[in-house]
Amino acid sequence: TVRNILRKYNFHGQVARKKPFLSKAHRRVRLEFAKSYIKMPLEFWNSVLFVEESKYNVFGSDGKQMVWRKPNSELEMKILTPSVEHGGSSQMGLGCMSAVGVGNSHFIDGMMDKYMYLD
Repeated sequence: TVRNILRKYNFHGQVARKKPFLSKAHRRVRLEFAKSYIKMPLEFWNSVLFVEESKYNVFGSDGKQMVWRKPNSELEMKILTPSVEHGGSSQMGLGCMSAVGVGNSHFIDGMMDKYMYLD
């Protein structure tokens, strides 16, 4: 069968990893940004606050997609499933950390605009 042939060549059915869609231009700009901060002194990093936001589905899920791939190839571009932000029943969570430690977590009801972010 097709499945046996794929397995013979070390391909196995697995759930595709999700990763935000980034064009080649986006990846290049991100790399340049990272390189510009690589030699910053410790005093600089002590003044940085890292903030992360994440979407949590309240009802249902975004589903899974199966792919055939070889071991250790889950991050190859051709088998990734791009993820994009879209509507649906979900809630946003925010958290932060710095050199001093971890800050409080917050959950946001509804859409966050600049006024809610600054508040």
